[in-house]
Amino acid sequence: MNKANQEVRKIENSTEFNPNDWMPFLEASCYSYVLDLKENKFLLVGELTGNTCVTYTPTEVLIGVLINELRTVFNYDVIIVNLDFKVKEGERKIYFQRDRTGNYHFLREDKDGTWSHKYPGSLPTNLDEDGNVIKDPTKVDGKWVVEEWCFLLRKRESI
Repeated sequence: MNKANQEVRKIENSTEFNPNDWMPFLEASCYSYVLDLKENKFLLVGELTGNTCVTYTPTEVLIGVLINELRTVFNYDVIIVNLDFKVKEGERKIYFQRDRTGNYHFLREDKDGTWSHKYPGSLPTNLDEDGNVIKDPTKVDGKWVVEEWCFLLRKRESI
């Protein structure tokens, strides 16, 4: 079992919005944030499986690597769902966005049904560009609406 898997197991289901918990991890990426993987480094999709996905990685490849990493490293069952899908205890919902240049970004649905995200160098936020609480992740930042996917993550041992 690798370190990442141990960390996620220890803090799984932590979808309460507590931005100050991330103060020691300001350099963490949005990907680390949605998984609640508290490390002070910028983690990219595929980095833990040796298949790092960057800006020019085709979306089909990136999604395949993401699903494989979530299954093999973090022991999640991964299901593609609609944004309005209601999660149960022990599940989490994450939202993947891609812009016109190929950059990608993640948000997570918090326990209260709102969404939050994190940029490197800053604390997580549940506010959009206009300062409103994020209720719809598609409206966070206009540049992120080119491609989108929503995933339900469920720990395998909870099935």
